[in-house]
This record gives sequence, C-alpha cells and structure tokens, in this order.
Amino acid sequence: MARRLNKEEAFNLSIVKAMKTYLFASLLLSTFNLPNAAATDPAPVVAPSTRPFELTVIRRREPMNVQVLVAKQRAGEVSIALKNSRGETLYRTSLSKKDRAHSLVLNLSQLADGAYTLEASGQGQVLSRTVNLQTPAAERMLALR
Repeated sequence: MARRLNKEEAFNLSIVKAMKTYLFASLLLSTFNLPNAAATDPAPVVAPSTRPFELTVIRRREPMNVQVLVAKQRAGEVSIALKNSRGETLYRTSLSKKDRAHSLVLNLSQLADGAYTLEASGQGQVLSRTVNLQTPAAERMLALR
C-alpha cells in the first residue's frame, strides 16, 4: 500500500515534476531553434493531405494475397472495387461512413494472369492502384505498381 506524502514531500515532488517539464520543453525547443539549421540543412515542408482518403496496397506473405488499406480524413462513404483489364468489376465492397480506417485482405489466387486495378472511390475522389499477376514456370508471382 502506498504511503501518503506529507506537505513538504508533495511540494518537492511538484518542483521536480515542474523542472522535468521545463527541461524537456527547453530541450525540445533548442533542437528546433538551432541557428545554423535553416542555412545548412533545411527541413522539407510537408503539407497535410488534402485528399479525403488514402489508398495503400501491400503484398502479403501468402502467395497471392494483397492487403488493401483505406484511411479517411473525414467521415464519408468509400467504395473499393477490383477490376480486370476490360474494366469489368470482379469484386466490390463499401466502407462504413463512420470508419476512419479499414483493412481488407484479398486472395487473388483464382484470377488469371494479367493486370488488375484496385479502385477506391468516394467523397468526390477516385484513387487506383495496378496489380499485375504473372505465373512463372513453377509458381505465380504478384507485382504491384
């Protein structure tokens, strides 16, 4: 069971916490206010994303699986579709308006070789990623562009 601190111990503890906060803030500010940093090594300015959502496709360890990640900046409906080279929709799903992030794994092992498009659309935006399926002599290969 923790013992109760007396007034002097509590005061000393609050001073130590304040000093830690001050030192941390000073250290943090000193790293950003180096006098020669801007002249010798300018940091790139990264603008926040203006897109309502982002689409990422990742090749999985399983031979013909891809993981599709959608991260939304604001609430709204987003639809994901897998299309073949003729533009025919082979798979479609919709994400909830409330979900800010969604992950989905697609098994492409039953598809023929060729180029396929993963397309995410919604909130006035369409993003697409190309997935190329190739079968070498011994096994199938998956290439993302």
